[in-house]
Amino acid sequence: MNKLKYFILLFTILTLLNISTTFANQYKHTVIYTTTVTTKCPPKTTRTRKTLKTSCSPKPTTPKTSKTSCSPKSTATPKKLKTSCSPKSTETPKTKSTEAPKTKSTETPKTKSTETPKTKSTKTKSTATKSTKTNSTATKSTATASNGCGPKHENKKCPDNACCSKDGFCGDDVSFCGVECQSEFGHCFPASTDSTCGAKTNTTCPFNDCCSQTGFCGSTHEYCVPNCQKGYGFCGTFNDGLQVINTCTVKNSIALTFDDGPRQITNILLDKLKKHNIKATFFVNGNTGEKDSCIYDNAETLQRAFLEGHQIAAHTWSHPSLGSLSKEEIIYQIDYLEVAFKKILGTVPTYFRPPFGTGINVVDLRNELIKRNYIVALWDVDTRDWAEASVKDSENLFSQGTSDGLPRISLSHDRINTTVGPLADFEIKFSLEKSYKPMTLAECIGKDDIKDWYRNPPKFGKRDETWKCTEGDTHRII
Repeated sequence: MNKLKYFILLFTILTLLNISTTFANQYKHTVIYTTTVTTKCPPKTTRTRKTLKTSCSPKPTTPKTSKTSCSPKSTATPKKLKTSCSPKSTETPKTKSTEAPKTKSTETPKTKSTETPKTKSTKTKSTATKSTKTNSTATKSTATASNGCGPKHENKKCPDNACCSKDGFCGDDVSFCGVECQSEFGHCFPASTDSTCGAKTNTTCPFNDCCSQTGFCGSTHEYCVPNCQKGYGFCGTFNDGLQVINTCTVKNSIALTFDDGPRQITNILLDKLKKHNIKATFFVNGNTGEKDSCIYDNAETLQRAFLEGHQIAAHTWSHPSLGSLSKEEIIYQIDYLEVAFKKILGTVPTYFRPPFGTGINVVDLRNELIKRNYIVALWDVDTRDWAEASVKDSENLFSQGTSDGLPRISLSHDRINTTVGPLADFEIKFSLEKSYKPMTLAECIGKDDIKDWYRNPPKFGKRDETWKCTEGDTHRII
C-alpha cells in the first residue's frame, strides 16, 4: 500500500515538472520572438533590423534615420512583414540580396531608356516640323505691306536674294521668282538659254513659251497642256483661232523643210530634189546680216524653187527671236519680208515659221499672224544642223525621228554646206527606203491646192534699184 502511494506521488511530481518545463519554454520563445518582431518604430534598432535594407532607400539606414511607416499591428510571421517602400521585401538576407539588384536594374534603366529619349525625340521632331511649317508660312506670308516691293510700295527692293512678285511682294519661290517677277526690285529666276526649264533648273521659258512637265520650253500643245509647270512659262491654250502645225497628218507622208535661205548653195539642194522628183518646203528670210543672205541677191533661186513646185513660206526678215520684240518690231519683221515676196514672187505665202520655233504664245505676235491669216508651221524632227552637229549626228537624229514610220516634219537649213550636200542625200535616200512619200508641208496636212499656199496668184516682178538689202535693215535684236 505504501508503495502504491509512493508511486502515485512520484508520478504527480514528474507530471507537474513536465508541465512547468513546457510552460517555461513557451514563455521563453514568446519573449524572444516579441523582442525581435513586435516593435512599433522603436528608436533603437535590434540586431535583426540592423541588417534590413529596403529598395526605397539609396543607402542602408537604421529605422531611426530611415522613416518607414511600420505596420500598426505586428504580424505573427516575419515573412509577412511589409513596408510602404517595397511590396515584396522581407527581412531575410535572401530577400535583401535579390530585391535590391532587381529594383536597381529595372527601375533606373527603364526611366532612362523610355522617358528621356522619347521626350528628346518627340521634341526634336515637333520642333523640326514646326520650324518647317513656319518657314513655309513665312515665305507665303511675305505678301504683307511690310514686305512690299516695287512701284506699289514706294519702289522698295527686296532684301538678300528675295524676289519681287508681279503683285509687289517679296518671297523666294516660283510664285515670286517666276516669269512675272519684277527683276528691277529683286532677284528673279533666269530665262533658259538651252530650252530646259522648270523646278529642276529654276529657269523660265523666254518669249512666253510653255515649260512642259518634263522641263523643256515650247509653244505647242504638248508643252502647254495639260501639265505644264506654272510660273516657269505660259500655261494653257489660246482659243483665238491661230492654227499651229507641228506634224504631218497624211499617212506615210514626210515634209522635208529647209530654213534660212535662199542662198547660192540652195541651188545644189534644188538639183537633188529635182533629180528624185521630191517637193520640199523653204522657210525664207530677207536679210540675216550674214554673207549671201540678202533675198534680193538670190531672187532667181527663190523663183526657181517656186516654179519647180516647192512650197515657199515666211520666216521673218532678219531671223530675230520674236518673243523679245515690241509689237512694232514684230510688224516690221513680217512687213519687210512680205514686201520682198511681193516684189520677187508677186504674192505672199500663207505659212509662217517663227525663228527658233519660239514666241508663238506672245499675244502681239499671235494677233498679227491671225490678222494676216497665217498658219504657223513647226516641226517634230530636228537634225540640229544649225547647232553645228556633225553630218553623222544629224543623220542619226533624222533616222531616229522617223524610225517609227509615222508622218513627220523634218527641220534642216539650206544655208549650211553639209546640209545641202551629204545630209540632204541621206534624208532623201532614207525617206524613200522607209516608204515615206516626201511632199510639201501643206500637202502633208491635206492641203493640196496651191491656191491655199499663197494669198493670191503669183506674178514675178522685175529687178529694179529697190531690190537690195542694207546693213541697217536687219533691225536685229538677238
